This record gives sequence, structure tokens and C-alpha cells, in this order.
Amino acid sequence: MTRLLGVYLNRLHAAAANDAHLSSAFIRVAGLVAPPRLLLRPDMTLRVLLSRGAGRPPVVSATNASPFRQSNAA
Repeated sequence: MTRLLGVYLNRLHAAAANDAHLSSAFIRVAGLVAPPRLLLRPDMTLRVLLSRGAGRPPVVSATNASPFRQSNAA
């Protein structure tokens, strides 16, 4: 069950990057404003499973990991 929840949360994070409704729900749960069961409701689960970005984590490369990173090339 723990592994299944982990896979679901990975997909949720990827889907929330492109879905404002999922993103808002996740922020509300993380901010302790809404109960965690909100993210497991059938409508949320369906959004996660049907999301185009689901299953793939957001892409972050070493070159764009931080907007404050400065180049050493002068």
C-alpha cells in the first residue's frame, strides 16, 4: 500500500505541474488547510491518471536548477 501511494504521489506531483486544480489542492493539503483525503477523491484521482504529465517528474537540469545560479565563465 505504501508503494502504491508513493507512485500515486509521484504522478500527482508531475500532474500538478500542469494542472492548476491539482496544484491548488496539493498546496491546500501541504499547508494543512485541507485533509489529505482530498487528494484521494475519485475526481482528483481521475485528473492525476488522465494528466498528460503524469508519470514523468518535472524536468530540472543542473543548468537551470536555480534561477540565482551564476556562471563562472567571465
